[in-house]
Amino acid sequence: MTPIAARVATRFAAAARSWTPASYWSRYREQLRLSTGSFRSALRRAPPSREQIAAYRADRAHSEATVVAASRLVQTASQARYELVLDERSVAAGQTVAVRSTYGVELRQLGGRWRVAAFSVLP
Repeated sequence: MTPIAARVATRFAAAARSWTPASYWSRYREQLRLSTGSFRSALRRAPPSREQIAAYRADRAHSEATVVAASRLVQTASQARYELVLDERSVAAGQTVAVRSTYGVELRQLGGRWRVAAFSVLP
């Protein structure tokens, strides 16, 4: 069975990296729901704008990501760190870019719930 922290990490990655113009706001809200601390505060300070979503719509932009691997690096009762490998496909203005990316996800357990404290692409 997959640990709850890993499920939260993969749900966050899906919300952050898979979207369409129609789903962008709901994906942003999902990221807020699954995050905590200064990371959540930073997300709150940078909500998507109507102009940004309109530009994505005009460019027929969308992004699709699939988690192909999740490795637990550290997990204690209150924190966890995972490395996620995603196959990503982004489309904008008729151009498609497909890439395999690796992300680091740090989680904290607060009030019995795992929340993402950091999410970043790794080299």
